[in-house]
Amino acid sequence: MSIAAFLAFGLSACSGSMVADNMCAGLTHDAPIEVASQGAVPSEPDMGAALGNMMLRVIEGEQAPEPATAPTRRAAPPRRTVQLNLLALSTGGQYGAFASGFLAGWTKAGTRPDFNVVTGASAGGIIAPVVFAGAAFDDRLRLNTGVGDRDLVRARGLFELLGANALYDVKPLEARVRAAIDAELIEAIAARWKAENELVIGATNIDTGRFSLLDVGLFAAKEDVPLAVKRDCLTEAVLATSAIPGFFPPRRINGQLYTDAGVREHIFLDGIERGLREGANLLNVDLRVNAYLIINDDLRVREVETGTKLSDLAERNIDLIIDEGLRSSLLRTVEVAERAGWRLRAVKAPDFEELGCDETDEIFSACVTRALYARGEALAMSGNITWKGPREVRAAALEF
Repeated sequence: MSIAAFLAFGLSACSGSMVADNMCAGLTHDAPIEVASQGAVPSEPDMGAALGNMMLRVIEGEQAPEPATAPTRRAAPPRRTVQLNLLALSTGGQYGAFASGFLAGWTKAGTRPDFNVVTGASAGGIIAPVVFAGAAFDDRLRLNTGVGDRDLVRARGLFELLGANALYDVKPLEARVRAAIDAELIEAIAARWKAENELVIGATNIDTGRFSLLDVGLFAAKEDVPLAVKRDCLTEAVLATSAIPGFFPPRRINGQLYTDAGVREHIFLDGIERGLREGANLLNVDLRVNAYLIINDDLRVREVETGTKLSDLAERNIDLIIDEGLRSSLLRTVEVAERAGWRLRAVKAPDFEELGCDETDEIFSACVTRALYARGEALAMSGNITWKGPREVRAAALEF
């Protein structure tokens, strides 16, 4: 990331958001503006309560019916087993095309599960609504595929940067996202939510400095919100989760600025696990959780000859910080899965060198996104998916 990007990010507090303040009420689980402005610690209790309620709904939706013969007054209610499928889509920029291809191929192979819970951050958050809506929308997974910078962004001119809030204008990306989030997709998301499934994507609240949840499923199902408003707000949610700081403008939702989830979290299953544990205790059930993780990164730290200019050094350091953040999130995900007794199964994007694409300075390369989609699709359709368990995920996160 260049120094110009940082300067561009700090020059303005505006955003490219299309929604008015409080227009998307109920979309974010965050601290109210007036509470945050008084210096109170925001959001964590509210976010925890929200996640607890979400996971309680999910468990109730998968519970088996009560036995035909009621237990005697002295007998304890029977303890039942509930099986859930979770999907976590990691951050990863252009590597999100790997998840798109893998999920499309998984459908074609006939082995893709129905997911009770779908989470996504940044690159994963872009396609999470499409995945949650169901396999009928797999054609929209190509939203991030075969695209380069000119398909998604427009570089600002020097004088334009003086009043800008990011290095790039993302109108092309915004148009692609908005086209994908039409009435049909919103209605499908709402139907899945009403069937007691949950879709949450992450973003970072710049004002509070904290990670936030965007409750896309709930918002899509709101009966008192016009369809046009839903479309605007859900488009903003997707653009917020993927708003690479400095490069893409932050998004204003309900009066506060949001940026890329990866600033704070690359994968967020900690709160999901707590909510499920509390819900299981409350409902007296045993949980069997299949947690599927798609890692949209090759986890390779490539050696480069770093220039001595400030911009070169800044860009390299930020690359390493992002890499470390993803590795830390992977290690925490393994800890969560092992603590909860989940069955963790992960796949990872192939190494860059395997894609047959040239190195470029682009944020998105059409060659890379096309190759990643093809490799993900082929892996899922091969009938021989080599899933990574906790040990392999931990090893990948620790490998340098």
